[in-house]
Amino acid sequence: MKQSSGNQLDARFLRDLVNEVWPSLGIRLDDEHKDRLSQRRFGDGVVISTIDGPRHIDWKANQTEYASFPVELLQDWQSLDIGWYYTLQCDEIWYGHYVANSLRTVDVINFAAL
Repeated sequence: MKQSSGNQLDARFLRDLVNEVWPSLGIRLDDEHKDRLSQRRFGDGVVISTIDGPRHIDWKANQTEYASFPVELLQDWQSLDIGWYYTLQCDEIWYGHYVANSLRTVDVINFAAL
């Protein structure tokens, strides 16, 4: 799913979202899902904006030379555990692309429409 020390990059992306990206869009983080079952089903958290109201979202980040959007179809080959693409029931996925430790782009995918 993520490259280049994934958990640290996820934490950095969340900080960038909360401190820079979302405030400029009138969005705030209302709740974070801490348990794996909720994360697997609803995503990483809930955000609220004055226009759209509450939305279940997931955030992902990658650090590569090129922009991409990885999709996890199969989480574990040995157990054939399916990936988040089939289990996630969130409204949006926020995807950050870092190059040389700098956030370059943030894409928002309306996951509920897929």
